[in-house]
Amino acid sequence: MLNVQIRNVIRDITAAIDGQIANKSVINLNVIFNEVFGVKATEDQEDTEVTLREFLKAFIQENPDKIDQSSMNSYRTLLKSLISFEKDDITLSNLNVDYVNRFYDFLLKAGYKSNTIQTRFKKLKKLVNTAITRGLMTEYPFGKGKLTIPSSKADKRKFLVAEEIEKLMAFKPNNETERKVMMIVRFNLHVGMRIGDVLTLKKKDVIQGEHPTRGTIFRLVKTTSKTETDINIMLTAQAAEQIVEAGYFKNESDLIFPWLKEEDFANDFILYKAISSKQLFLIKP
Repeated sequence: MLNVQIRNVIRDITAAIDGQIANKSVINLNVIFNEVFGVKATEDQEDTEVTLREFLKAFIQENPDKIDQSSMNSYRTLLKSLISFEKDDITLSNLNVDYVNRFYDFLLKAGYKSNTIQTRFKKLKKLVNTAITRGLMTEYPFGKGKLTIPSSKADKRKFLVAEEIEKLMAFKPNNETERKVMMIVRFNLHVGMRIGDVLTLKKKDVIQGEHPTRGTIFRLVKTTSKTETDINIMLTAQAAEQIVEAGYFKNESDLIFPWLKEEDFANDFILYKAISSKQLFLIKP
């Protein structure tokens, strides 16, 4: 919580200094202090109380920490959950332990798994920290003795068993669309990447080389979009086969699996929506 507050304050102070420089003003730390921590904001707040959902909407639009669109979508989902939770909005000054406990019970009764609830509350805590930093609320409704969210690690991770993998490998596509879908499925059996990283996989991410004993090989070198993890692996013969079949040597598109269009890369939000729509299509029975 303190780290978040410190980062937000540094950002606000930097913005205030940049504003004085842009106005060709003499840097005055007292003015900056009053602008960032001043009483005026508190007086304005007393006149107009900011509500939780209003603040969340503004946060999504502002995106102060330049969060990627896949993460920002979690804030949009949080907003939908808060709207479903209670008809009336709540002011930030009234956001307390009782409210977050009731919100937790609501998510639990709605059938959400612990990892989903963890994500909702992680974003809510971030929002609360930002509101506290900006002087819009004072009480921190989380912490020791207040509310404990079960760890998502308790959920048992599910894996494909050998029989399921054999069925996938033996499946015979009935049309061209099914063939393209199964190409991605079979490729990912050997790579295990998120679907968004597979759909944005480009020729520059796959390096062709020669091995002294194995002959032609392919290495996958890519930074994942969500966790920014660097991947550098040699593709199996089966995965390389899917790369070649997808048109690695003949396809004019820069994408290995050309499901996305050029306009989908206009910005991060449009790309995220495009990937989400393709993901729903790919997993549809």
